[in-house]
Amino acid sequence: MIKIAVDEVLRWLASLDVASQTHVEWLKHVHHMLLFHRAPDAKSMVDDSHCHCVFGRWYLSPTSRELGHLPGLIEMEVAHREMHASASVLLAATLETGAVPEPEYDAFMNRVIRLSALIRLVQSEAWALISTKDPLTGLFNRRAMDSFIAERRDAPAGSVVAICDIDHFKRVNDTYGHVAGDEVLRQVAGCLREQVRAQDMIFRYGGEEFLIVFSDVDLTLDAALCERLRGALAEREITIHGSHTIRVTASFGVATLSDSGDFLSAIVRADAALYRAKDEGRNRVAIAESPTAPSSTLPPSP
Repeated sequence: MIKIAVDEVLRWLASLDVASQTHVEWLKHVHHMLLFHRAPDAKSMVDDSHCHCVFGRWYLSPTSRELGHLPGLIEMEVAHREMHASASVLLAATLETGAVPEPEYDAFMNRVIRLSALIRLVQSEAWALISTKDPLTGLFNRRAMDSFIAERRDAPAGSVVAICDIDHFKRVNDTYGHVAGDEVLRQVAGCLREQVRAQDMIFRYGGEEFLIVFSDVDLTLDAALCERLRGALAEREITIHGSHTIRVTASFGVATLSDSGDFLSAIVRADAALYRAKDEGRNRVAIAESPTAPSSTLPPSP
């Protein structure tokens, strides 16, 4: 699952939209040369003509490579190159005969249509990335979490699941308003992102709850990681309404995957551990019961 911010995808889509508009302008230019018997410009006739138009320069730029993992992007590049090659053949044939040859024109337009379809495909692929993100926090959303679990339903043991819940979050909304509550959610999400490792996954589980999947750790290390997260959240000053600062704490429920790698079972056990952390005073990490170890709770560090 690719980790990329929503605003980065939106900027990328905007740049593709601009490049696509210039492609339409290029197509208009080609038809002007064909219809009004204008001599082709030199850039339209060279072997690498696809590199000289604005769309081609966009594709070859670092901007387009920011989402280079999109499956349709390579196909789009090939279609763009083939379209330009076909345009060169068409323009040369028209220049030689003084008329637009139908077979070459049809071949060119078929490639134009294919490129347009691939541009729409790539746009859809990019939008799909955003559809898995929570717009408020920028974290992966519940839809992404469900997909992640489905893909790894039979994953081997070696991952640990933690659920983080902001303590007394309703009190924040009731006291300071929902705008302040949204800022708290953003700040907590940012703090979690800063503290976890690159291979770990964070999802907005719902409301003020976040689900974290730690990869390649044991339960002891995961509990220590969650304790570090808990401490970082407790120490973080959150600015609301421009100048007022508040602090919040969070409770954690932690569970290891069973030998079968059952994420859903681990989430249920982590949720039960979270409730125990709340019952025992909040602002602490509770470890779920497992077949091989009893449950325990880590009180907040002094």
